[in-house]
Amino acid sequence: MKDKFNWNENSSADELENILLSAENVKEVFIASAFLSKKGVEIIKKLVGKHKLGKVMVTVCISAEFSDDKPADLLTNLSDFASVRISKDRVFHPKVYYIKSDTKPLLLFGSSNFTNGGFNLNIEFNKICVPTDKEIQELELFEKFCRNQTTAVTQEIIDFYKAQETELSEIRNARRKISAKLKNLGKNKQQVNFDKESLLEHEFKFEDYETFFLENQEKDSSALSKQRENVQEKLLNIHASVMPKVVDLKLVPHWSKKNITSLSLRNKFNNYKLSWMGVRYFDEKARDDIKFLHDSSHKDDYNVAITKAACLQYNISSSGFQIILFFAQHNTALEDSFDRYSLYLEFSKKAQGIDNSLKLLKGKGFKWIISKQGEEDKVFDVDTRNDLAKFLEENDKVGYDSYLIKSYSPTDSLIKTKEDIVNEIIEQFKRIQPLYNAVRR
Repeated sequence: MKDKFNWNENSSADELENILLSAENVKEVFIASAFLSKKGVEIIKKLVGKHKLGKVMVTVCISAEFSDDKPADLLTNLSDFASVRISKDRVFHPKVYYIKSDTKPLLLFGSSNFTNGGFNLNIEFNKICVPTDKEIQELELFEKFCRNQTTAVTQEIIDFYKAQETELSEIRNARRKISAKLKNLGKNKQQVNFDKESLLEHEFKFEDYETFFLENQEKDSSALSKQRENVQEKLLNIHASVMPKVVDLKLVPHWSKKNITSLSLRNKFNNYKLSWMGVRYFDEKARDDIKFLHDSSHKDDYNVAITKAACLQYNISSSGFQIILFFAQHNTALEDSFDRYSLYLEFSKKAQGIDNSLKLLKGKGFKWIISKQGEEDKVFDVDTRNDLAKFLEENDKVGYDSYLIKSYSPTDSLIKTKEDIVNEIIEQFKRIQPLYNAVRR
């Protein structure tokens, strides 16, 4: 392996981990890191298993403040397969990963702590190299120095950390709140009213919503790509459970498996912003029409064709989870928009059916929104009004997005588990379908 520098924008996800695990003929491991998390413990365990290393062959030196997230559990788990040493009196701040090998030793050092942040999420800078014989001598001296500055972890030390968990948890929560405030300092940042702790038992975690925060919508990085892939995987898992249950509704997804989820990649059709990600379902005939357009005139850009028909969808955004009847997109010409054009031609014929279909939606928190960037949204509250047809006739025009929406906050118990989400989608799709049928051509 050639010597190289490593930082976020020139590396792929998990590159540091993969480099450590790719070392050959490993005989010993020495790691000195100020901070340690579950991620670091998992990597060491993989190294130990791959090379069948005994406990005395793996030394991990950490600071006394190595973690405020269940440190006793981390020490217990790591002590099963590594010799763990903790700093005594002095501040311990190195980040050194030295893999000893009979054939090709490996050294990684720089700013990355042995945590998920250090190895994946944070902005870090490291050097990865094969140390020379002279450098190995220096490394051996440094390892000896670290051993002298640390003490072996015992059960007594583990018990001490266990006794401090309540106070450490309070410190962690306070630090996260301060960190969130500092991130917003002087910046146009996403304002949120939920935190990581409140979503620990939910299907969608804080990081999933964070993916669509204002500051992340136009960014590309290995960490963001991984977060987007995680959200996409969750949506596809939900789709796998939803699909068999929408058969009776005669709804079908996109014809191409790679396009089941929408807005998973930045492109010109979403103005290179990823503000949400979701799954769309169409009436069978509508999908056939869209597919025909795609195959005949828009072979490279399914986005051009897919915006022409109304659909039912569910999606995740920065503010929560949404179930939607998406009617029309702002940039689709009236004559090219199947359902919007049909409604334009037949308002009087469709009006009664549209208003009658609201009965199933009453008291469920649905709103029809017509929006355009730079203008105040036009909002029809289904719970308090009955004249949706008139609202659409007066306000639904080319240049505006138009959709019915039911929104769920991230902490809503109705979307806590995958099963909860699937049940809610099916229940609301059944309620929406009469209106969906009423506004379609």
